[in-house]
Formats: sequence, C-alpha cells, structure tokens
Amino acid sequence: MSCMRIAPIAVLVAFTFLWAATQVHAITGVEFEFAATDESIELTNSYEDLVTLTLRAPTSGYVVLTGSGTLTLTTFTSTVEPVWAWAGISIGRISGASNNENETGIEIPSAEGGGKSYRYPFSITTVIPVKRGVNNFYMVGIRDPNTAYSTWYATGLKLTAIFVRRRL
Repeated sequence: MSCMRIAPIAVLVAFTFLWAATQVHAITGVEFEFAATDESIELTNSYEDLVTLTLRAPTSGYVVLTGSGTLTLTTFTSTVEPVWAWAGISIGRISGASNNENETGIEIPSAEGGGKSYRYPFSITTVIPVKRGVNNFYMVGIRDPNTAYSTWYATGLKLTAIFVRRRL
C-alpha cells in the first residue's frame, strides 16, 4: 500500500479522534479533563508530583485515568563503568507517594557510562472509582535514590481523566 493511501486515512482518524474528544461533554454522564506539561522535569530521589489534574464528577462513578510520557536516562560523562539505574512513574489519587497499583518502571541493569542517553516512552491506564464532586489525580515520579552516576528526566507528560457513571 502506498504512502499516498495511508496519509489520508491517518488524517481522517486523527480528525475523528479530535472531534470526539471535543464532543465528550455533550454525552450525558461523561466528563473529560486533561493536563500536560512541556517541561523536562528531572526526577529526584523522592516521590514528587509531576502532573496534577482535577475532575468534578457529576455523580458517583468511575474515572478512566491515563498517563503517558517519556523517561530519559543520561549517564554522566565522567562515569566509565556501566551503571544500574531505575525510575518509576505512577498515576492515581495519591500525591507525593507511589500509587503502587498503577505504577510502571524502567530498569537498566547495565547502562553504559560516558554520557549515553536512553529514552523510554510509557503509558499507564487504570479505572478508579470516584464520588460526586471534586476528585484530584496525580502523576508521581521517582528515580533510584541509590545511584549518583546518572540523571532521569520525564518529558511530554500527559494525564487524562474520563468520567463515566458506570462500568461497561
């Protein structure tokens, strides 16, 4: 199949998705909120909130919560030996600590030293019961507190919440 046939289909799918996202408020019982950051955030040795989102639920129900972004590990140029490094990202209701049931992590057991970079995209989705009213959600990140040979950055972070009255 040629690129000429694929491109119009991709454009149609993208416009359909964007239209659907703008129409979600028109569906009774569905609410949609989105938060993002363009910043490159250096992860620290303790849990920190990277993105915060507030959704006002019209009734009790459920939120489909999705978080995504990219983690980038860079080893220091002065590091000559391979290093073991990890970072974790979680999404949920907990601020400043891990949402253990909704967590993903990147572990590199033998990252090459000398200023090398490794990029890892991630995406997490979960369903969370909510009560009527204001509900806060967080994307939380941490890097390995036991290594001083590398840095982790989180970029392109997005947190999306879609409220539905009942599970399907």
